[in-house]
Amino acid sequence: MTRGNFVLIEDGKVYVSIQFNGNMQPGYNGKFVYYLLQKLDSKGELKKAVKRFDDLKFGYSYYGTNVTILEEMEDLDFSKDYCSRFNSDYLYIKNADKNPFYITDMDGTSYVINPDEIQIWKCGKYRESDLEELEMSEGDLREINGENEADAEYIYDDESDEVKIIKVVLKDIENHMKSRMTETPFEGDGIMYSNGTFSVKYHSVGPEDPNFTYRNIEIFWGNDMDDGFTIKSTEKLSLHEIVKMMDDCKKSLSR
Repeated sequence: MTRGNFVLIEDGKVYVSIQFNGNMQPGYNGKFVYYLLQKLDSKGELKKAVKRFDDLKFGYSYYGTNVTILEEMEDLDFSKDYCSRFNSDYLYIKNADKNPFYITDMDGTSYVINPDEIQIWKCGKYRESDLEELEMSEGDLREINGENEADAEYIYDDESDEVKIIKVVLKDIENHMKSRMTETPFEGDGIMYSNGTFSVKYHSVGPEDPNFTYRNIEIFWGNDMDDGFTIKSTEKLSLHEIVKMMDDCKKSLSR
């Protein structure tokens, strides 16, 4: 059985997913890992990608395995006890940091992985990526993206820097709207603030009602944002893309 892991480099740290055991070579399940790594830029997004992959291909979580747990490491030195530290046939590694990162192979040779680059390593050795092996068919894309999903739903934990940024932007918008805009009642005796570009609703919000609406983003938090929130996007945007859109929304306050 061919084994493999997701690996992400972020802020000088290395995060390694649980090991998946079965057809993890690039031409089979590995291409799904590679595709998902292309769509993420943070530890929080990595957890969601691993969960998505497990749901589609292995189902470990169904049997009680915590598939989103990540092992944190300081380096990727495969010359030191590779079998005891990793013991995988394939490692799919993405550098989501702003700086290059150095990886040492089984023989002690140093390789660089540049920002936003994805590399495939086999048994502690760098392996040149074969784009034909990694090509996703239409059926593969329908499977990984959810053929019958009308929109994408993201539920993030507070560990993610992106989630913290979104929360700060929402708080800034809330303060701005409360101080400058006219309060407009909506059904259920709630309050809505709107400047024509986006709207924010507070109080008496039902579970199906978004608190915040901007372009193709809807954010739900009920009556208390500090209890966490859910983001929905009709275009299946990555969290990184949503952060950029939230920044654009904040800039619209001064227009």
